[in-house]
Amino acid sequence: MNLITGETDILVIGASASGTCAAVQAARMGHRVMLCEPTRWLGGMLTAAGVSATDGNNLLPSGLWGEFQRAIRNHYGGPEAAETGWVSNTLFDPRAGLAIFRRRLSELPSIHQKLGWSCIGVDRSSDQVTGAVFETRDGEAIRIRARITIMADEFGDAVAMAGIPWRTGLEARSHTGEPEAPATALPHPQDHTWAAVIGVPPSGFAAEHRGPVFPAGSEFHGILGDPPITWDRFFDYGRLPGGLAMLNWPGQDFYGDYLDIFERPGMFKRAKEKTRRLIQALRDSFGPRIITLPRVFPAGSLAVIPYIREARRIYGIETLTTLDLTD
Repeated sequence: MNLITGETDILVIGASASGTCAAVQAARMGHRVMLCEPTRWLGGMLTAAGVSATDGNNLLPSGLWGEFQRAIRNHYGGPEAAETGWVSNTLFDPRAGLAIFRRRLSELPSIHQKLGWSCIGVDRSSDQVTGAVFETRDGEAIRIRARITIMADEFGDAVAMAGIPWRTGLEARSHTGEPEAPATALPHPQDHTWAAVIGVPPSGFAAEHRGPVFPAGSEFHGILGDPPITWDRFFDYGRLPGGLAMLNWPGQDFYGDYLDIFERPGMFKRAKEKTRRLIQALRDSFGPRIITLPRVFPAGSLAVIPYIREARRIYGIETLTTLDLTD
Protein backbone atom coordinates (compact mmCIF):
# COMPACT_ATOMS: atom_id res chain seq x y z
CA MET A 1 0.00 0.00 0.00
CA ASN A 2 1.59 3.26 -1.15
CA LEU A 3 1.46 6.06 1.41
CA ILE A 4 0.36 9.40 -0.02
CA THR A 5 1.06 12.51 2.06
CA GLY A 6 -0.66 15.85 2.40
CA GLU A 7 -0.90 18.74 4.85
CA THR A 8 -3.33 21.25 6.24
CA ASP A 9 -3.55 23.84 8.99
CA ILE A 10 -6.22 22.04 10.99
CA LEU A 11 -7.15 18.38 10.65
CA VAL A 12 -10.51 17.28 12.05
CA ILE A 13 -10.91 13.54 12.52
CA GLY A 14 -14.63 12.78 12.37
CA ALA A 15 -17.52 14.79 10.95
CA SER A 16 -19.57 14.35 14.11
CA ALA A 17 -21.72 17.24 15.32
CA SER A 18 -18.72 18.63 17.21
CA GLY A 19 -16.25 17.85 14.43
CA THR A 20 -18.37 19.51 11.77
CA CYS A 21 -18.86 22.60 13.93
CA ALA A 22 -15.13 22.74 14.74
CA ALA A 23 -14.35 22.66 11.02
CA VAL A 24 -16.84 25.45 10.34
CA GLN A 25 -15.47 27.70 13.07
CA ALA A 26 -11.83 27.06 12.13
CA ALA A 27 -12.54 27.94 8.51
CA ARG A 28 -14.34 31.11 9.56
CA MET A 29 -11.20 32.05 11.46
CA GLY A 30 -9.22 31.86 8.23
CA HIS A 31 -7.59 28.43 8.47
CA ARG A 32 -7.26 25.65 5.92
CA VAL A 33 -9.25 22.71 7.26
CA MET A 34 -9.44 19.05 6.30
CA LEU A 35 -12.51 17.23 7.64
CA CYS A 36 -12.23 13.44 7.42
CA GLU A 37 -15.16 11.10 8.02
CA PRO A 38 -15.63 7.35 7.35
CA THR A 39 -19.32 7.69 6.39
CA ARG A 40 -20.97 9.92 3.79
CA TRP A 41 -22.91 11.87 6.42
CA LEU A 42 -22.11 15.02 8.38
CA GLY A 43 -23.46 15.68 11.87
CA GLY A 44 -22.98 12.43 13.75
CA MET A 45 -25.53 11.87 16.52
CA LEU A 46 -27.81 14.68 15.25
CA THR A 47 -28.14 13.19 11.78
CA ALA A 48 -26.35 9.93 10.95
CA ALA A 49 -27.40 8.28 14.23
CA GLY A 50 -31.02 9.29 13.73
CA VAL A 51 -31.27 11.09 17.09
CA SER A 52 -32.71 14.23 15.54
CA ALA A 53 -34.33 15.44 18.75
CA THR A 54 -32.12 17.55 20.99
CA ASP A 55 -32.69 17.10 24.71
CA GLY A 56 -31.90 20.63 25.82
CA ASN A 57 -30.61 24.10 24.92
CA ASN A 58 -33.96 25.21 23.53
CA LEU A 59 -33.59 28.53 25.35
CA LEU A 60 -29.87 28.89 24.60
CA PRO A 61 -29.92 30.17 21.01
CA SER A 62 -26.21 31.00 20.76
CA GLY A 63 -23.18 29.98 18.76
CA LEU A 64 -23.23 27.31 16.09
CA TRP A 65 -26.01 25.48 17.90
CA GLY A 66 -28.12 28.64 17.65
CA GLU A 67 -27.40 28.87 13.92
CA PHE A 68 -28.42 25.24 13.46
CA GLN A 69 -31.61 25.66 15.49
CA ARG A 70 -32.62 28.77 13.53
CA ALA A 71 -31.97 26.95 10.27
CA ILE A 72 -34.22 24.08 11.40
CA ARG A 73 -36.98 26.50 12.37
CA ASN A 74 -36.67 28.38 9.07
CA HIS A 75 -36.79 25.09 7.20
CA TYR A 76 -40.09 24.11 8.81
CA GLY A 77 -41.62 27.58 9.07
CA GLY A 78 -41.18 28.51 12.74
CA PRO A 79 -40.39 27.14 16.21
CA GLU A 80 -43.79 25.51 16.68
CA ALA A 81 -43.39 23.50 13.48
CA ALA A 82 -40.30 21.82 14.97
CA GLU A 83 -41.94 21.11 18.36
CA THR A 84 -43.65 17.96 17.18
CA GLY A 85 -42.70 15.52 19.96
CA TRP A 86 -42.51 15.58 23.74
CA VAL A 87 -38.87 14.49 24.19
CA SER A 88 -37.59 17.77 22.77
CA ASN A 89 -38.52 21.26 21.64
CA THR A 90 -36.50 20.90 18.44
CA LEU A 91 -37.16 17.84 16.27
CA PHE A 92 -36.37 17.38 12.59
CA ASP A 93 -35.93 14.91 9.78
CA PRO A 94 -32.24 13.82 9.83
CA ARG A 95 -32.05 14.67 6.13
CA ALA A 96 -32.91 18.28 6.94
CA GLY A 97 -30.07 18.42 9.46
CA LEU A 98 -27.67 16.89 6.95
CA ALA A 99 -28.66 19.48 4.35
CA ILE A 100 -27.97 22.30 6.81
CA PHE A 101 -24.50 20.98 7.63
CA ARG A 102 -23.72 20.50 3.94
CA ARG A 103 -24.84 24.04 3.18
CA ARG A 104 -22.64 25.47 5.94
CA LEU A 105 -19.58 23.65 4.62
CA SER A 106 -20.30 24.60 1.01
CA GLU A 107 -20.11 28.28 2.06
CA LEU A 108 -16.53 27.77 3.24
CA PRO A 109 -14.16 26.79 0.39
CA SER A 110 -11.22 26.43 2.79
CA ILE A 111 -12.81 23.25 4.21
CA HIS A 112 -11.81 20.16 2.26
CA GLN A 113 -14.24 17.33 2.98
CA LYS A 114 -12.85 13.82 2.82
CA LEU A 115 -15.84 11.52 3.20
CA GLY A 116 -15.21 7.80 3.19
CA TRP A 117 -11.86 8.27 4.93
CA SER A 118 -11.28 6.07 8.00
CA CYS A 119 -8.58 6.98 10.50
CA ILE A 120 -6.17 4.06 10.95
CA GLY A 121 -3.41 5.78 12.91
CA VAL A 122 -2.49 8.99 14.71
CA ASP A 123 1.01 10.51 14.46
CA ARG A 124 2.76 11.89 17.52
CA SER A 125 6.03 13.63 18.20
CA SER A 126 6.65 13.57 21.95
CA ASP A 127 3.52 15.14 23.47
CA GLN A 128 2.35 16.74 20.22
CA VAL A 129 -0.14 15.15 17.83
CA THR A 130 1.13 15.99 14.35
CA GLY A 131 -1.51 14.42 12.12
CA ALA A 132 -3.06 11.11 11.19
CA VAL A 133 -3.14 8.32 8.63
CA PHE A 134 -6.35 7.45 6.77
CA GLU A 135 -7.57 4.68 4.53
CA THR A 136 -9.91 5.72 1.74
CA ARG A 137 -12.79 3.68 0.37
CA ASP A 138 -10.51 2.83 -2.55
CA GLY A 139 -7.93 1.32 -0.21
CA GLU A 140 -5.38 4.13 -0.48
CA ALA A 141 -3.39 5.12 2.61
CA ILE A 142 -2.93 8.85 3.11
CA ARG A 143 -0.94 10.63 5.82
CA ILE A 144 -2.09 14.14 6.64
CA ARG A 145 0.23 16.42 8.59
CA ALA A 146 -1.42 19.26 10.50
CA ARG A 147 -0.50 22.09 12.82
CA ILE A 148 -3.53 21.27 14.96
CA THR A 149 -5.40 17.97 15.05
CA ILE A 150 -8.91 17.78 16.48
CA MET A 151 -10.07 14.27 17.39
CA ALA A 152 -13.84 14.34 17.04
CA ASP A 153 -14.68 10.82 15.89
CA GLU A 154 -17.76 9.30 17.50
CA PHE A 155 -16.08 6.67 19.68
CA GLY A 156 -12.83 8.45 20.46
CA ASP A 157 -10.86 5.79 18.60
CA ALA A 158 -8.30 8.41 17.54
CA VAL A 159 -7.61 9.15 21.20
CA ALA A 160 -6.75 5.50 21.77
CA MET A 161 -4.61 5.39 18.61
CA ALA A 162 -2.68 8.42 19.85
CA GLY A 163 -1.89 6.67 23.13
CA ILE A 164 -3.63 9.38 25.15
CA PRO A 165 -5.00 8.18 28.53
CA TRP A 166 -8.79 8.04 28.55
CA ARG A 167 -11.73 6.89 30.64
CA THR A 168 -15.41 6.14 30.26
CA GLY A 169 -18.38 5.25 32.46
CA LEU A 170 -18.82 6.71 35.95
CA GLU A 171 -15.81 7.78 37.98
CA ALA A 172 -15.65 6.91 41.66
CA ARG A 173 -16.56 9.49 44.29
CA SER A 174 -12.94 9.53 45.48
CA HIS A 175 -11.79 10.56 42.00
CA THR A 176 -14.15 13.48 41.36
CA GLY A 177 -15.34 14.47 44.83
CA GLU A 178 -18.93 14.45 43.53
CA PRO A 179 -21.29 13.30 46.29
CA GLU A 180 -23.64 11.64 43.77
CA ALA A 181 -20.84 9.57 42.21
CA PRO A 182 -20.70 5.83 42.97
CA ALA A 183 -18.37 4.59 45.71
CA THR A 184 -16.72 2.30 43.17
CA ALA A 185 -16.02 3.34 39.59
CA LEU A 186 -18.28 1.88 36.89
CA PRO A 187 -16.03 1.87 33.83
CA HIS A 188 -18.52 0.36 31.39
CA PRO A 189 -20.02 2.82 28.87
CA GLN A 190 -23.76 3.38 28.84
CA ASP A 191 -25.98 1.23 26.62
CA HIS A 192 -26.26 2.14 22.96
CA THR A 193 -29.25 2.07 20.61
CA TRP A 194 -29.53 1.56 16.89
CA ALA A 195 -32.19 4.16 16.16
CA ALA A 196 -34.51 4.30 13.17
CA VAL A 197 -36.97 6.70 11.57
CA ILE A 198 -40.36 5.28 10.67
CA GLY A 199 -43.61 6.63 9.27
CA VAL A 200 -46.35 6.77 11.93
CA PRO A 201 -50.06 7.58 12.17
CA PRO A 202 -51.17 11.14 12.97
CA SER A 203 -51.17 12.20 16.62
CA GLY A 204 -54.39 10.99 18.25
CA PHE A 205 -54.78 7.93 16.04
CA ALA A 206 -53.75 5.51 18.78
CA ALA A 207 -54.79 7.53 21.83
CA GLU A 208 -56.90 4.74 23.28
CA HIS A 209 -54.79 1.90 21.95
CA ARG A 210 -53.10 0.44 25.03
CA GLY A 211 -51.21 -2.82 25.20
CA PRO A 212 -50.70 -5.58 25.26
CA VAL A 213 -50.37 -5.46 21.49
CA PHE A 214 -47.37 -7.74 21.90
CA PRO A 215 -48.28 -11.03 23.59
CA ALA A 216 -47.13 -11.81 27.12
CA GLY A 217 -43.69 -13.35 27.09
CA SER A 218 -42.70 -11.73 23.80
CA GLU A 219 -39.56 -9.62 23.53
CA PHE A 220 -41.35 -6.24 23.52
CA HIS A 221 -44.36 -7.10 25.69
CA GLY A 222 -43.62 -4.47 28.36
CA ILE A 223 -42.28 -1.77 26.10
CA LEU A 224 -45.04 0.69 27.05
CA GLY A 225 -44.03 0.58 30.71
CA ASP A 226 -45.97 -0.29 33.84
CA PRO A 227 -48.57 1.11 34.03
CA PRO A 228 -48.51 1.32 30.23
CA ILE A 229 -48.66 4.59 28.37
CA THR A 230 -50.81 4.80 25.25
CA TRP A 231 -49.40 3.96 21.84
CA ASP A 232 -50.18 7.54 20.87
CA ARG A 233 -47.87 8.71 23.64
CA PHE A 234 -45.25 6.24 22.42
CA PHE A 235 -45.34 7.59 18.86
CA ASP A 236 -45.43 11.21 20.07
CA TYR A 237 -42.18 10.74 22.04
CA GLY A 238 -39.95 11.35 19.04
CA ARG A 239 -42.52 12.52 16.51
CA LEU A 240 -40.78 14.41 13.71
CA PRO A 241 -42.24 16.81 11.15
CA GLY A 242 -43.65 15.17 8.04
CA GLY A 243 -45.43 12.18 9.58
CA LEU A 244 -42.22 10.55 10.81
CA ALA A 245 -41.02 9.43 14.21
CA MET A 246 -37.64 8.73 15.74
CA LEU A 247 -37.62 5.16 17.07
CA ASN A 248 -35.27 5.42 20.04
CA TRP A 249 -36.93 3.82 23.05
CA PRO A 250 -35.52 2.14 26.19
CA GLY A 251 -36.73 -1.26 24.98
CA GLN A 252 -34.29 -0.99 22.08
CA ASP A 253 -31.20 -0.34 24.20
CA PHE A 254 -28.38 -2.80 23.77
CA TYR A 255 -25.80 -3.58 26.44
CA GLY A 256 -22.18 -4.05 25.47
CA ASP A 257 -18.76 -2.44 25.41
CA TYR A 258 -18.88 -0.80 22.00
CA LEU A 259 -15.49 0.81 22.62
CA ASP A 260 -13.94 -2.63 22.08
CA ILE A 261 -13.27 -2.52 18.32
CA PHE A 262 -13.20 -6.33 18.11
CA GLU A 263 -16.59 -6.73 19.79
CA ARG A 264 -18.14 -3.82 17.93
CA PRO A 265 -19.16 -5.44 14.59
CA GLY A 266 -21.10 -8.33 16.14
CA MET A 267 -22.63 -6.10 18.78
CA PHE A 268 -23.85 -3.57 16.27
CA LYS A 269 -25.28 -6.31 14.07
CA ARG A 270 -27.32 -7.60 17.02
CA ALA A 271 -28.44 -4.06 17.94
CA LYS A 272 -29.68 -3.51 14.37
CA GLU A 273 -31.51 -6.81 14.45
CA LYS A 274 -33.24 -5.82 17.69
CA THR A 275 -34.50 -2.58 16.14
CA ARG A 276 -35.63 -4.45 13.03
CA ARG A 277 -37.61 -6.85 15.23
CA LEU A 278 -39.32 -3.94 16.99
CA ILE A 279 -40.23 -2.33 13.66
CA GLN A 280 -41.62 -5.61 12.39
CA ALA A 281 -43.62 -6.10 15.59
CA LEU A 282 -45.14 -2.63 15.16
CA ARG A 283 -45.97 -3.33 11.52
CA ASP A 284 -47.53 -6.66 12.47
CA SER A 285 -49.68 -4.94 15.10
CA PHE A 286 -50.74 -1.79 13.25
CA GLY A 287 -50.30 -2.88 9.64
CA PRO A 288 -47.70 -1.87 7.03
CA ARG A 289 -49.90 0.96 5.77
CA ILE A 290 -49.88 2.58 9.22
CA ILE A 291 -46.21 1.95 10.12
CA THR A 292 -44.24 2.70 6.97
CA LEU A 293 -40.54 2.47 6.17
CA PRO A 294 -39.38 5.71 4.52
CA ARG A 295 -35.93 5.81 2.93
CA VAL A 296 -34.44 8.40 5.28
CA PHE A 297 -30.97 6.86 5.34
CA PRO A 298 -28.99 5.05 2.65
CA ALA A 299 -30.14 1.71 4.10
CA GLY A 300 -33.75 2.86 4.52
CA SER A 301 -35.21 3.43 7.99
CA LEU A 302 -32.18 2.28 10.00
CA ALA A 303 -29.68 4.96 11.00
CA VAL A 304 -26.21 5.10 9.48
CA ILE A 305 -24.39 4.77 12.81
CA PRO A 306 -25.46 3.72 16.32
CA TYR A 307 -26.63 6.17 18.96
CA ILE A 308 -23.96 6.11 21.66
CA ARG A 309 -24.34 8.04 24.88
CA GLU A 310 -20.67 8.46 25.65
CA ALA A 311 -17.26 7.94 24.10
CA ARG A 312 -13.68 7.95 25.35
CA ARG A 313 -12.90 11.00 27.50
CA ILE A 314 -9.33 12.21 27.85
CA TYR A 315 -7.77 13.19 31.15
CA GLY A 316 -7.58 16.93 30.74
CA ILE A 317 -5.42 19.45 32.55
CA GLU A 318 -8.59 20.33 34.45
CA THR A 319 -11.80 18.33 34.79
CA LEU A 320 -15.17 20.01 35.10
CA THR A 321 -17.31 18.34 37.78
CA THR A 322 -20.83 18.88 39.09
CA LEU A 323 -19.29 20.70 42.06
CA ASP A 324 -17.99 23.37 39.67
CA LEU A 325 -21.45 23.73 38.15
CA THR A 326 -23.34 23.87 41.44
CA ASP A 327 -20.90 26.42 42.81
